[in-house]
Amino acid sequence: MDEAVLRRPVGGREVMRAQLRHPVEVPAMLCVALQVVPFRHGGHAAAGGSFTILRFEEPALPDVVYIEQLTSALYLESRTGVDHYMEVMNRLSAEALTRPTPRVS
Repeated sequence: MDEAVLRRPVGGREVMRAQLRHPVEVPAMLCVALQVVPFRHGGHAAAGGSFTILRFEEPALPDVVYIEQLTSALYLESRTGVDHYMEVMNRLSAEALTRPTPRVS
């Protein structure tokens, strides 16, 4: 996620508190890696908008990119389109900060 998501005030204090608590709690509940692209990186590969890569356990089902827009949604199924978004996701993962992994003694 972009650092702006964490810094832009939305709603009152309670709303912001809940908004900031959620990304901390979700990785603990699920197999999720939370990464933040900091402002200091400037523009990033996904600055044009958010997207979701849908991956399925069933090998016969290909990956799909889901792009939510203001009044509609787009599903990219072409291999070229999906590969482009996978590359963007890989670049974002490399640029983003990751929560440190606790050390086991």
